[in-house]
Amino acid sequence: MLIDPIQIYIILKHYNIQIKGILHVGAHECEEKSMYNTTWKIPDSDIVWIDANVDLIKKNTAAGIPNCFSAVLDETEHDAVFHITNNGQSSSLLEFGTHSADYPWCVVTENRTVKTQTLSQFFQQHALNPAKYNVWNFDIQGVELQVLRGSKELLQYADVIYSEVNTDDVYKGCGKLDEMDTLLKDHGFERVITKMTGAKWGDALYVRVNSK
Repeated sequence: MLIDPIQIYIILKHYNIQIKGILHVGAHECEEKSMYNTTWKIPDSDIVWIDANVDLIKKNTAAGIPNCFSAVLDETEHDAVFHITNNGQSSSLLEFGTHSADYPWCVVTENRTVKTQTLSQFFQQHALNPAKYNVWNFDIQGVELQVLRGSKELLQYADVIYSEVNTDDVYKGCGKLDEMDTLLKDHGFERVITKMTGAKWGDALYVRVNSK
C-alpha cells in the first residue's frame, strides 16, 4: 500500500466509518494482514482474501491464514489467460503496456488458461454475505475498474474502496483513474487521497460521502 495505513484510519474516523470487514482482492502473500490486525484492529475472521494465482492461495492457507480464496475476477464470466510474472505482484489478466518499459526486469514466466467470474458470482459461490465487508482493497494489476463495473450492485455494501489506479496503459486495456472516479462518484464515493508513482500507476482511496 502506497498510502499510509494510519492516515487512512484517521480519515475513516473523520468520516465516522467503522470497519466491519475487509475484502482484499489481489492477496499476493497477504502482506497487509499484520496491519489489518494491529493498526486497523480487524480480526482474521472478518477478512476475505482473493487471488487469481492458486499457488499463492495454497501458500497462504498453509501458513494458517483463513478465508483465502482462489478466483479470477473480471467484468464478465469468460475464458481467459492469466499472465504470471517472475515477481508475482505484476501478474495480471492483461498484457503489459508501459509496464515493460518501466520495469524491464519484470517478465511473464507462465500463461495459464483460466475461467473468470464476477465478484457477485464469487460471493454467491462461497455463500458469503457482502454486507459484512465494507472496506475493499483492490490490487489486481489493471482490472480493478472492470471488476467493479461487472458487479455494481455490490457497491451499495462498500463504504471505503482502496484501489490501485492507472493514468496510462500500464497494462493494455487497463482502467484509468478518471474512469474509476466517474464510476464511483455515481455510487456515492469521493476520491480523498491519491499517491502516484513515476510509472503512471498509484493508489487511490475512495470514501462514501453520499447515502446508499
